[in-house]
Amino acid sequence: PKIKARILACGPERTALRLLEGEAHLGIVSKEANDKGLESQEFFRDIVELVVPANHRWAKRSFIEPAEIVDEPFLLREETSGTRWVMLTELSKFDISLEDLNIFLEIGSAEGIMEAISNGYGVSFVSKLASKHLRELGRVVSVPVDGLDIKRTIYMVRKRISAPHRPRDVFWSFIHAPENSDLLLEP
Repeated sequence: PKIKARILACGPERTALRLLEGEAHLGIVSKEANDKGLESQEFFRDIVELVVPANHRWAKRSFIEPAEIVDEPFLLREETSGTRWVMLTELSKFDISLEDLNIFLEIGSAEGIMEAISNGYGVSFVSKLASKHLRELGRVVSVPVDGLDIKRTIYMVRKRISAPHRPRDVFWSFIHAPENSDLLLEP
């Protein structure tokens, strides 16, 4: 009661700066904070999947081979994206690099990527959480890629030394409480 939340979208560098300058109380990032002024804890685990338009030729396949991705128009997240980083790391195991992809468009949000996919502009790797709504509507389909298992950890970050802030501190502790461990399970 009486707690007002405000969600600000920004990249990881800006998130760290806002926390350190006291403009924000908590941040959510896809990589652990490496600044000594910040502390992080695991918030939840996420799965990243290949998503295609519902009418795509792969939509009814049980899986595709990694090499098939390189010929498709590909929608890519921005350079600082955690999704982009884990995708490229996993694809590198199959000798597929950024230069091998047929990049059609780079988009700075998962929502933008999802809208572009659902309108038939290409394929991309997207968080299972971000694709859920359009998958449920039948506008997009996730397609397994043989040998790829892309998972990532999402972290909650806060300033290491700061004045007490009850809502922040209660939520931070709530996430760590053993009775809430089911919150960290994969979707």
